[in-house]
Amino acid sequence: MRTIIGVDLGGTYVRVGRIEAGQPAQRFAMPVSATATEEIVLEEMIYAIAQVFTTEVKAIGVGVPSLVDEVQGIVYDVQNIPSWQQVHLREK
Repeated sequence: MRTIIGVDLGGTYVRVGRIEAGQPAQRFAMPVSATATEEIVLEEMIYAIAQVFTTEVKAIGVGVPSLVDEVQGIVYDVQNIPSWQQVHLREK
């Protein structure tokens, strides 16, 4: 059974969902502090992920409204989160 987490990081909410064997298993959403520092927004995203995380998770995918260097895992200029100008998300 393949277990994955999908993350939708927007300017008002971060939404996460865990999928097990192709079926939704758990969801969580919370407001995001869009005008806060890069670190605070990242902490909020990690907290949201932790709410649905299990040891069976094999991958986490993140969707953001911005340009993304998929090879290096860098997120550039998130429109609704001004502090996210060049976030090395894969590294973090």
